[in-house]
Parts: sequence; C-alpha cells; structure tokens
Amino acid sequence: MKKIFCSVVSFLVFSLFVPEGLFPQALESSVSETKASDSQKYIQRIEWEGDENAWQYGIEIISEDASVEPLTLTTEATFVTFTLPPGNYKYRISVYDLFGHIAVQSKWCVFTITKAVQPIIGDMEENITVKKSNKVEIPVQLENVSDASKIVMINSETNEEVVAEFEVETDKDTGVNIVDKLIVPKLPEGNWTVKVTNPGGKSIVSDNININLKKKDYDFKNVNFQLQGGYPFLFGNSEVLSILDGPVKFNLGGRFSIAPINYGRNYFGFDVSYNFDDIIYQNQLLTIAVAMHTVQFSVLYQFELWEEHLYFDTRLGMGVTFMDLFSSGGYGEDFEKGYIYPAVNGCLAFMYRPVRYMNIELGAQAIALLTPDNIFVIATPVLLVGVSF
Repeated sequence: MKKIFCSVVSFLVFSLFVPEGLFPQALESSVSETKASDSQKYIQRIEWEGDENAWQYGIEIISEDASVEPLTLTTEATFVTFTLPPGNYKYRISVYDLFGHIAVQSKWCVFTITKAVQPIIGDMEENITVKKSNKVEIPVQLENVSDASKIVMINSETNEEVVAEFEVETDKDTGVNIVDKLIVPKLPEGNWTVKVTNPGGKSIVSDNININLKKKDYDFKNVNFQLQGGYPFLFGNSEVLSILDGPVKFNLGGRFSIAPINYGRNYFGFDVSYNFDDIIYQNQLLTIAVAMHTVQFSVLYQFELWEEHLYFDTRLGMGVTFMDLFSSGGYGEDFEKGYIYPAVNGCLAFMYRPVRYMNIELGAQAIALLTPDNIFVIATPVLLVGVSF
C-alpha cells in the first residue's frame, strides 16, 4: 500500500472561516474559494490521494491549544468536510484495511484557519503625479488588510501586474489595520488599478488611477569650474620626458558641459573644456619651460546611479594644444618657439550633487598630444566644483 499524500483545500460553502496553507514540508497544498449562492458561510475540506486497497479512512483533527474538542471522522471517500472556528490545528489520516486494522498512518499535518475578511479601498485620487525614480510611492486608503495580503498594481491596457510593497498599521481608535501608501518599482505612465487580495481569497479592485511622471522644471545642465591636482603625470618619449619631468608641474582648467538628452537614467550631451599645463625644468645651467594650452570639444555621457544625486560621468573628444617652449642657459642662446598639435581627451569621473544647484566631480583625465615624432600623454587627477541650473 503506498504512502498517503495529503493536501488541504479550503473553499467557500457553509462556514465563516477559511484555512491558510501552513503545512509540513513535503506536503503539497492549495487554497481555493467558491461562493455559494444560498449561503454566506464557509466549510473546510481536507483532500488526499487515495489507495485502491484502502477499505476506509479515519481523520483525526485536534486543536493545538486544546480550545476545540478533538474531531474524528471516517469516510470511504478521499476527502472530508467540516466546520471549525479560527485557530491552529493539526490532522492525520489513517488507512484501514478490510479487517478494520490501521494499515498506514500519515504524519501530523499542521494548518491554520483564519477569518475571511473583505478588504476595503477608500477614496483615491484619479490622477497621481509621481517623481521619476527607481521606486514609486502611491498614496492609498486601504482597510482590513494584513501582512499576508497581496497587493498589486494592474495596467488597465496591458494587464501587466506589479507587486507592491506596503506596511500595515493599526488604527489606535478603531483597531482596524490600514495601509496609507504603496511602494512599487518604476511604473510607465498610464491607467492602473489597485487589487487587494486577503488570505482566504476575499479581494477588491479600485477604479482606474492615471499615473503621471513628474516633469523636471529644469534640464540637466552644468557649468563646472575645474580644480585639478597640481601635479600632472607624463607618458611618452623617455629621452624627452627625462628633461621635462622636472620638479615643477601644475595643471589648471575649466569646462562647460550640458546634457539635455535624457533616456531613463542615461544622459547625453557635450562638453567644452580648457586646460593649462605648465612644466618647468631648472638646474644651475639650464632652464626649460613648457606651457600648454589645450582646448577640447567632447561628447558627454552620464549615468544616474542614485536618484539625481550621484552620476557616473565619461567624456571623450578632440581638440588642439598650443605649446610655448622656452629654454635659456646651457651652451646656446635663449630659445623660444610656439607649436600647435592636435590632441585627444578622455575623462572618467563620479559626480555628486548634494543639492540642486551644486555638483562635485572626482575622477581622472588624460590628454594625448599628437606630435609628428611621438605621442605624449598627460594624465591628471580631476576635481571639479560646479554649478547646475
């Protein structure tokens, strides 16, 4: 005789209560509800997989706190129905053979019966404007809900369902459980309804709610004044760098950027920057000074990491460098000459906006100077303090 597998199915017929599926591991259970036209009561039902060799089944049901008298039922079917008040219970099923002996007996299965409560949705606004964010807060007025309730937002056109997070509070005066807001992932604009389903199957659906995303009253634009670490790092021809890599080097600059194109958390725009690098090498016999003025035009991409406060910022562009070279001393006459070279610029940084009109950016940039004989790279840590409008 094979082992009995039992499940609990509760449905609406002739009682005031329905069971929740709280059963031991390895038991398959389900909860359903069916309304009877001539009654407002419920009954509970235990159902299991029978055995063709079973002559009769015996079902024992006991209350875990002994508040209800034990219930013993016998049947030749593979189910029993009964009516019990709310509480925690456990049951086991015995299989009798032809001689009335117990052939097989299941383990105790635990279940809970709770009162079926109808949730209530109060008056809700027909149009709700929410802030564009990773999570959206929807104001609601819900009553008769519990932590075990399921609340979803349903799109009226696509039937898409989005599960909502919520916190249940108890009204001190009435003792009613209430919910005053729902937290859901970012929602598309459109018509949505709120559906609340309580344990036991009682549910309610709200009228349509038109969800609108709040429009920014300003574009994402930045004017930044760049303050950079005063010691740039040079890479390139080793013989030249051995001369230019002197003890005095500094970098200053500034930029103007605008990123008005926005797709979700992605921003696109352009950047115009100016950098001044001054390199001085000096000893007892020789002084060499190199002043470089670089003007760049770059494309700009920013990714929003944290709700209009933290962004990842990257820029890449082309420009031109004006170089003034001056040397004096040594074995020759003083020398001064100007050069113009194309340059490529790249930057990676993180930008933090503590308040709406201010931003701070920290990262690193590199300018590749394209000379006829070599490529020199000037890498510089970047600190930008800017104004947003």
